[in-house]
Amino acid sequence: MVRHVRHPHPSLPHRIITGIRRRLLPEGSPAILTLAIGSRAAVMAVGLAASIAAGSTPHGAPRVADSVFWNLPARWDAMWYLSIADHGYRWDPAQPSEEWNVAFFPAFPVLMRVAGNVVTMPGYWLGDSSVFGGTADTRLLFGGWLISILAFTWGLANVYALARDDLGPARAHWAVLLLAYFPFALFYSAPYSEGVFFLALTSAFLAARQGRLWATFLWGALAALARQTGVIVAVPLALLAVSRAAVAPADGRLFAWRGWCLDWRQMLAATGPGAGFGVHLGVLWWQVGDPFAWVKAQEGWWHSASSAPFYVERVAHVRSLGFGGYFDMMPGHALGTFLPFFAAALLWRTWRLAPAYAALVVLTLVPAVAIDTPSMGRMVAPLFPLFIALAAVLPTRKDVWIVGGVFGLAQLWAARIFYEWGMMY
Repeated sequence: MVRHVRHPHPSLPHRIITGIRRRLLPEGSPAILTLAIGSRAAVMAVGLAASIAAGSTPHGAPRVADSVFWNLPARWDAMWYLSIADHGYRWDPAQPSEEWNVAFFPAFPVLMRVAGNVVTMPGYWLGDSSVFGGTADTRLLFGGWLISILAFTWGLANVYALARDDLGPARAHWAVLLLAYFPFALFYSAPYSEGVFFLALTSAFLAARQGRLWATFLWGALAALARQTGVIVAVPLALLAVSRAAVAPADGRLFAWRGWCLDWRQMLAATGPGAGFGVHLGVLWWQVGDPFAWVKAQEGWWHSASSAPFYVERVAHVRSLGFGGYFDMMPGHALGTFLPFFAAALLWRTWRLAPAYAALVVLTLVPAVAIDTPSMGRMVAPLFPLFIALAAVLPTRKDVWIVGGVFGLAQLWAARIFYEWGMMY
């Protein structure tokens, strides 16, 4: 009250709103919010329409509400995140071949729990327990959905800021559009960890670019707490420490050796993913008695005994099902076939943008191809350097809209399959 009396203009709410807008939407990018919310709303609308048209939930599929709308976020891995947010980790070392939620990393379920508690507040204020579906599960799922949307929006703003420095404002908008319409960006419209990991990844790179050491460390730690592959983010962040030091003016902070320069403070900030990973191992040791239970729990999920599963499994599927049957029965797996080639085609341009970008792509996808993860699309969706590189190589705005249109239609097709309980990964 004293502040408002002494300094009525600008008002405190105005300053808060302006600060949030500037942080989420960098100068020159007012279209990011519209693009983020519009693309997510389109996916949810298609998902709702597909669910209504399907009429009934497949046998064995979980339900958290009778209403089709309130049950919409309850799809596939969202139920695993829900179980962690609601009850914590579960693990029985005597039954490693069973599916256990300890295989999932904790950052998103924790935020999901916090957001679910926030979503619950209107029910208390209104005295109406039916708000957001009327159950704790629906509130947690919609809390996770809101976290995914907000994280995705913030992450897009980070991508714009990174791409603008490399390519200029126009192509930065192209990169944001291509990423938002990418087929597997549909997972940013679900209570999945992709949004939080995407935000942590882009924020860590942007902070490293800007020399914000504590921010680099903390966002890197969050990336490692959000996804199993998050710990590898330490390597490209360390490369950024070298490349940033190489163009920085010489001072007492830099150590030069045979033409290489190293910023030790930035290198220490790059250890954030390792610290986050260590925290997760410690919590698992405390909770379930085994810091590597998340590795052992992988036995309960699909894996191949082949030495070259990416090739062998796909050839076997095509031979047994035919091309049409393969896409019909396993659309996510089939579409994921093209993603490593998509990344490889752009790798040279990604390297030219920054060696750290290329390192992120290679360190993420080489293990994914080696084990032929069914989640190939989910692995590629947060790899923002690929979309910056794609925006750099497309010659005209017309080409961007053509590629973006194909991406967008494929995303809506994938959304229909996903919300009808099809195998999108």
